[in-house]
Amino acid sequence: MADRDDMIYKVNDESQKPIYIFKICVLGQERVGKTCIARRLCFNSFDVNTGETLGIEFYTNDLPIIVNGDDTFVRISIWDFGGREQFKKLFPYYINGANGIFMVFNLVDLQTLLRLDWWYKKLGEYHHGYTPRMCIG
Repeated sequence: MADRDDMIYKVNDESQKPIYIFKICVLGQERVGKTCIARRLCFNSFDVNTGETLGIEFYTNDLPIIVNGDDTFVRISIWDFGGREQFKKLFPYYINGANGIFMVFNLVDLQTLLRLDWWYKKLGEYHHGYTPRMCIG
């Protein structure tokens, strides 16, 4: 079995394809930390001066796994949706095909938690009532 460094090399080998791609959508009001969470998951970095997302930003991270004794990987595709009001009309297109949803709020701003209700209702309207969700503060 390969050690972790070998697996990372294989994950970055462009000839190898992921066994699965998971689409994760990140939702919430503007300036609650959605981009910081996405960047931490994909790049293991944090920038206190992260600007506001306009529209949608995409991030990916390849995670090494072992399946039946073979080294392989899955790809996490994170879709970071700008929380501004004008982008909400894109919501049905954005969540299409999502395998999971992160609903993000600011721990020191109760209104951002209460406003997750709007996102939650929209998920039901667009038939994503059974898509796994995680609330992150």
